[in-house]
Amino acid sequence: MERTNYVAKAKTLMLAAARTTALVIVPLATAVSAHASSIALAASGSPTCVTSASGSVCFAGDSPESSLGSGVQGLSFYTSGGSTQNLFVSSSGSSVPVTMTMGDSGIMAGTIAAGTLIPVSWDFNMTPLSGSGTIDSWSLVFELGSTSGGSDYGSAGTSGGSIGSSGSTIIGGPINLNVLSNILSGNTLFETVLLTMNVTTSQGVQVTVFNATSWDFDSVASASIPEPATTGLIGAGLAFLGALLRLRKQ
Repeated sequence: MERTNYVAKAKTLMLAAARTTALVIVPLATAVSAHASSIALAASGSPTCVTSASGSVCFAGDSPESSLGSGVQGLSFYTSGGSTQNLFVSSSGSSVPVTMTMGDSGIMAGTIAAGTLIPVSWDFNMTPLSGSGTIDSWSLVFELGSTSGGSDYGSAGTSGGSIGSSGSTIIGGPINLNVLSNILSGNTLFETVLLTMNVTTSQGVQVTVFNATSWDFDSVASASIPEPATTGLIGAGLAFLGALLRLRKQ
């Protein structure tokens, strides 16, 4: 009888110890989590701007978006070398397509998974030069690719109709660019923004992409990812809970 009491006391002590340890480890494991370091959209720091308008030169700038923590850090394109870009084209009374393309590239440090949604947004102005002519239609496309001007990693965009001689500021987004396949660490990533305008004018068109808002591949926030140590703590807590349940059944 006395031996039975010692066994019962031992079980009681073990039960209390398991309960206490589990109550400490499980909340601790829940509280300890880690954020993966931010993966920046690659940029070499040498953005380019090219146009299809003969004799026209445009200048691009870009800068990192503010990081939202764990996830993908974005990139903003804007015009530099002056506040506006004048694209000279004579359409002789008929609609002529004119393009303006900004781009940059760099080596990825970290992998962006397929299915990641990267918001894109825009704020820019288009005005026919000398207050004459019209912009009959336009489209703006954001592209991510493995080659210059490519979009094999995904694209998203917007479009609009006629803009008169007084011009218009176009503001919109965000809309999501869906990454179509894994963008692997160590690979070169090309970011491109392509503006296409169909214009009827004897002079050309003036484009302004504002530095403060610009053409943006926006930052992406993601949920925290447990560290291996955190996973270990959770496992230990569950093991103690299992021991606690077994002791209760005995």
